[in-house]
Amino acid sequence: MVTDGAPTDDWKMGCDLVQSEIVRGGLELFSIGTDNADFNVLAAISYPRPPIHLRGAKYRDMFLWLSQSLKPVSRGVPSSSIPLRPEIDWGEAGK
Repeated sequence: MVTDGAPTDDWKMGCDLVQSEIVRGGLELFSIGTDNADFNVLAAISYPRPPIHLRGAKYRDMFLWLSQSLKPVSRGVPSSSIPLRPEIDWGEAGK
């Protein structure tokens, strides 16, 4: 999830659904925000994974990282753990 602001609707019900899927193991969520993003909301939605602050406008770098990280997912077995590329040179965790 990438955002440049804050929700304009009642996001808490959606947050509860996302959190139940994360706990169940049915969803992995990465929240990424630009300078104007509400990082408190992002942290609540993507818990336990902290949000990432996108440095500059490094969208290209972010999407390349995401693409490379997801290649093993397409070959993975459901419910198995897949390591992601650890280096993030386009953002900073936990703003």
